[in-house]
Amino acid sequence: MAQHGDNNDRGTQQTIGARRRGAALGRRLGLMLLLGAALGFALSALGNLLMTSLGLYFNTSDSLPYGLYQSTYRSDLKVGFFGLEAQGAVQPLVLKRGDLVLVCLPPSVAAVARERNYVNSGKCAANTAPVGKHIVAQAGDLVAVDAMGVVVNGQLLPQSAPVAQDASGALMPRPQVPLPYQLRAGEYWVLNAKANSFDSRYFGVVTSAEVIATLQPLLTF
Repeated sequence: MAQHGDNNDRGTQQTIGARRRGAALGRRLGLMLLLGAALGFALSALGNLLMTSLGLYFNTSDSLPYGLYQSTYRSDLKVGFFGLEAQGAVQPLVLKRGDLVLVCLPPSVAAVARERNYVNSGKCAANTAPVGKHIVAQAGDLVAVDAMGVVVNGQLLPQSAPVAQDASGALMPRPQVPLPYQLRAGEYWVLNAKANSFDSRYFGVVTSAEVIATLQPLLTF
């Protein structure tokens, strides 16, 4: 009987020891994952900082050709560790129709766009990433949007028709200005000629304060 009791005690001790080792291993794995995530975040932040410091932008959105672009930021924007920081009053860029620009989404749609994963996380309103779009209308231009697409000064733009719902069935936003709308000084309409582009056909006007840089393709595919 004593031998049987000793065996039970040893078995219990072995079980307890195995559980403790398992718990310790779990804690070590959890710590490694946490450190890995922190390292990944730090490397990503450093990479973004380096790219911005060098005046480079890498596009991963399929509404523009993928690849590397030269970026020229507004003079009032300073490169900081966590992104761009405003330094004083906005110094608008000199822009014209056809320019490719980097835009922070208007605050009225930024949160919805991030929540629905239309855009990545980044340094703009509601932690959204800026988006690369072409300027298709500027001050003085008359813009309308109907089921056929975006119409600028009476001309229908190709591949600009809005959709009513996204892939999940959620209703798409609509421009928050009365249409047709004549753009005023410092206002722009931005668009990419692709059916899946999230642009002014949905969020309407962007202002000079929301245009943060111009882009020139360097190596795209």
